Amino acid sequence: TLFDNNLVQLAQNDNTSPTNLFSSIQFNFIAGSEYFIRVENMSNLTTGYYTLQIGRFSITGSPTFCTSATYSVVNMPTGATVTWSAIPSGVVLFNPTGPTTNPTTTATQFNNGNIVIQASINNCGGQFLLTLPVTVGTPSPPGAINFSLIDPTFGKLFADIEPVAGATSYNWYMNGALNTLYHGASAHFSISKTQCDIEYDISVEAINSCGTSSQSHANAYVPCDNYYMVSPNPASGDVSVSAVQTKSANGANTTFDEVRIYDMQGNLKKNQKFNNIKTGFINIAGLGSGTYFIEIISGTYKEKHQLLIQK
Repeated sequence: TLFDNNLVQLAQNDNTSPTNLFSSIQFNFIAGSEYFIRVENMSNLTTGYYTLQIGRFSITGSPTFCTSATYSVVNMPTGATVTWSAIPSGVVLFNPTGPTTNPTTTATQFNNGNIVIQASINNCGGQFLLTLPVTVGTPSPPGAINFSLIDPTFGKLFADIEPVAGATSYNWYMNGALNTLYHGASAHFSISKTQCDIEYDISVEAINSCGTSSQSHANAYVPCDNYYMVSPNPASGDVSVSAVQTKSANGANTTFDEVRIYDMQGNLKKNQKFNNIKTGFINIAGLGSGTYFIEIISGTYKEKHQLLIQK
C-alpha cells in the first residue's frame, strides 16, 4: 500500500492468492515529495521486519552506436531474469539474449536502422517491459523536404525536414552545391531574382558519429508570370483553378483542359481532365498534408504552382 506523507492512502495492490508472489503498484511520483510504503506478508506464520529496497527500473546505454554497445538494466532485483529483444528485428544481435540473471548484454550491429531495445524482466511471476530508442549505424535518410518559401522577388528559398532520429547534423545541397551555412533540420538558400520557370534540386543528408545517410531530394519550382489562379492555398478541401481573365498566355487561352498534382519527389498523385473550362475544382481528399506541385495544362502550355495542403 502506498501513502503520502500525511498517511493518506494513494494506491494499493492486494494479491490474495498464496501462489502469487508478485505485487506491483504504478504511480506517478512527484519529485521532492515523501511517501510511505507498507508491505504485508501473506503468511500468518511469518512475522518480523523487512529491508525494503526501492529502485527505478531503466535501461542504460548509448542512444547511438556503430558496431557494438553494452546495455544494462538498472536496479534489477536479485533473482529476477531479463530477456533482450529489439523492434524491428534483424538490426542487432544480443549476447546474452536471456532469460538471464545477468542485467547486462552486448548489442552488435547487423544492419543500419532505428530500433527500440526491449528488456523484459520477470520477477516472482510478474513482468516489466523497459524500452530504449537507439540508432544503429548511419542514420536513416531524411523524409520529405518541405518548402515554406520560394520567392524569387526576394531571392530566397526556405526548406525544412522532420528531424531524423539519431542525427547530430545535416548537409544541405542546391543543385549539388553544399550549403555551408546551415546544418540543422532547416536551411535557407539564395535563388535567382531574374530567372523563372526554373527548378532547383534541393537535397539533404543526415549525419551522426557512424557516418552519413543517403540523400533525399525534392525540386523547388519557380514559376513565371501566372495565367491561372489556385485557391485556397493552403488548402484543406477542394482546390479551385481559374484562368486569369486579363491575361493570355503564349499557346494558351482563358481555359484549361487538364490538372495534375505531384508530390515533392515528382510522383504523380492526381490527374484530372476537363473540357476547356475556365474554372474547375479538384478534390484533394485522398492527399495527405504537405507540399505539392499543381500543374495546369492548356494545349501545349503548362504552368506550375506550389500547393500546400493542411488538414
